[in-house]
Amino acid sequence: MDDDFIDNLYADIVGSCVDNDVENIKPLQDRIVRITEKKAKALDWCLDGKIDEDEMRLMNEKYNKEIVGLKCRVAEINEQNNIVENAMNNISSTLEAMRKIANQEEATPELYSEIIDRVLLYKNHHRHIFQIHKRARMS
Repeated sequence: MDDDFIDNLYADIVGSCVDNDVENIKPLQDRIVRITEKKAKALDWCLDGKIDEDEMRLMNEKYNKEIVGLKCRVAEINEQNNIVENAMNNISSTLEAMRKIANQEEATPELYSEIIDRVLLYKNHHRHIFQIHKRARMS
């Protein structure tokens, strides 16, 4: 396993994560601003007597529902972005450990523990889990 292989693997993984078209939040935030402006205009119309209070209340409820839906979507997108970012950090750390192992003539248990956090063994339909305790890393 050489550095080119690891670099290509990383590029493929990053590419697949980037290709997952995560919706951009900017248009949603812009829409929230426009709806908020519409709410303010509806209030002005009500105060000026152009619409009655019932019409204003209906418009306000409609706009509030729309804003809540958009804010929920923004929160979902932010959560997805955080998941992708965390995954990319984990992948980067794992590939860096693989690079260290590939460049060593003799891999050490410490290096393997950077990419393996547990080993599952099955014997007679019983699962045995061996946790590998990682040393705290200073970031």
